Amino acid sequence: MGLFDMFGKGGGTLSFELEGELATCGEPFRGILVFTGGKRAQKIEGMQIWFADTQGEGSEETMLWAPTKIALTDTIQPGETKRFPFEVTVPKASQTTVNGQALKVFWIRGSLDIPKEIDPQGKAPIRLAGTLDAAVTIG
Repeated sequence: MGLFDMFGKGGGTLSFELEGELATCGEPFRGILVFTGGKRAQKIEGMQIWFADTQGEGSEETMLWAPTKIALTDTIQPGETKRFPFEVTVPKASQTTVNGQALKVFWIRGSLDIPKEIDPQGKAPIRLAGTLDAAVTIG
C-alpha cells in the first residue's frame, strides 16, 4: 500500500457522461456519473451533483447552488466500473460578455460519498442557456 492509498487516494476515478453539453437554467439536466474502482472494494453511500462557474482558466470556482444529494447503497470491486444516472435542476445563473467574449466558464461537478475515504470528484464543462445576460461593448 502506497502513502496516498493510506489516505484514501488511488481509490478510483470519477467522470461524467452527459446527454449534451447545453443545460438550460431552471430545467432538468440528465447524465451519468461513472466510477471506476481503484485497488480495493469500496462502499458507496451516496452522490452529490452541483454546478459551478469560474472566471476562466486557473481561477477559483464558485458554487452556483447547494449540491443535490442522491442516496445510494452500492459496493464497487477493484477495477469495476459502475454507472449512476442522475437528473438535477439547473440553477439560475448570469453570464457577462465583453466584446462578445464570455467571462465565465460553467461546470457540472459530482462526488461519491465513500466512508473513511477522500471522496472522488469529477467535473465536465457545460454551456448554459437561459442565463441572465449582460453584454458590454468597449471601444
